[in-house]
Amino acid sequence: MRQKKQDGYDIIKINEFLPIDWVKVITDEAHRLGLPVTGHSWDAIGSSRAGVNGIEHIWSVGYSSILDVAKRRQIGADRLAGKIDAEQVGAYYEPQNYDKVISAMVEHRVAWTPTIAKWLRPLSPSVQRFRAREENILNNSSASYFPAALRFVVEGSYEKLLKRYKPDQLERAKLAYANSQEFIRRFVQAGGILKEGSDSPQGLAGLLMHQALVMDVEAGVPPMKAIQAATLNVAKTFKKDKDFGSVEAGKVADLSIVEGNPLQDIWMTQNVKMVVMNGKIVDIGFRPDWKNPIPSPDPTYSIPREIEISPRTVTQGSGPTVLKVTGKGMRPFHKVTLNGKELDTRYVRGELEATIPPQAIETAGLYTVIVVSPRSSNGESFPARLIVRFKE
Repeated sequence: MRQKKQDGYDIIKINEFLPIDWVKVITDEAHRLGLPVTGHSWDAIGSSRAGVNGIEHIWSVGYSSILDVAKRRQIGADRLAGKIDAEQVGAYYEPQNYDKVISAMVEHRVAWTPTIAKWLRPLSPSVQRFRAREENILNNSSASYFPAALRFVVEGSYEKLLKRYKPDQLERAKLAYANSQEFIRRFVQAGGILKEGSDSPQGLAGLLMHQALVMDVEAGVPPMKAIQAATLNVAKTFKKDKDFGSVEAGKVADLSIVEGNPLQDIWMTQNVKMVVMNGKIVDIGFRPDWKNPIPSPDPTYSIPREIEISPRTVTQGSGPTVLKVTGKGMRPFHKVTLNGKELDTRYVRGELEATIPPQAIETAGLYTVIVVSPRSSNGESFPARLIVRFKE
């Protein structure tokens, strides 16, 4: 935390794989340094008690409603492994336990961002509005700099739910949507701090926030509270409300000026006619030569290209053998395959440990070890070679 502060960070984000006692230590030190903490969680009650300022995503609170911890962890692991779709995982939430999660978050003043629009907007009653706006942006003749993958990401949600899903899969997605809406509604009714815009998903991230506001209102959130979720609540959560979050004398003049009344129709928040940043009017038109000024790090779901394995040699039919696989940027959802077959894989302190059963190496020869990511469109490392010796 001290190094992050020294490097100029002003917000800390943690992932869901940290034990709660670590979350407590990290949060205490971050707060001592004046840094707010947000992140993912598989235990929103524990995270709230540990002092985090914010929790991201519907699944963080949804998983936490599953009081059987082993079941919760398994569902989470299956989603990360691609065995359960993100669009359907909400069907496993347990609404009868929502109040336990909500009360802990409200008591400790923990803000929360649902981000359900990424996966579930095809099921919104406002889907026609959403699609028309997306097409308007993607088909703009001045937006030729958009990467081809953007359309694939944007349209993928509709293709998946409305065309590829079988009836039973679609029903589970609808149940997931209903369970998500219920948590949003009950959270706000209980005095929870809703926020939108942080931890933005892939795709048209700016538009997704406006779509999220619509879906919040559809869930029962009053329009003014939805607007505050995207403005003042975010600023307060991240300790920026002295300068941002509301229109007041002495604050930075960042203004989004819209045509229409969002209190009557929340969709008007995206009907932007003028933007002022730091007191200066910003050109809101598409610019063919526009480039993102912020350097982009490796994608979240990227995997190590170069890997090392240990041991490099095993004996035919021996084992079970624990194969240690190292590489830069290992993630808990990465898996190890041996000649194309997935091995039982565990993530341990930045490395992967994969168990090779004896029957997988019954034949001597040269075997191929690859790290794969179920969450990446091109998630595959360069191969490492495992030598299987003849049995003496």
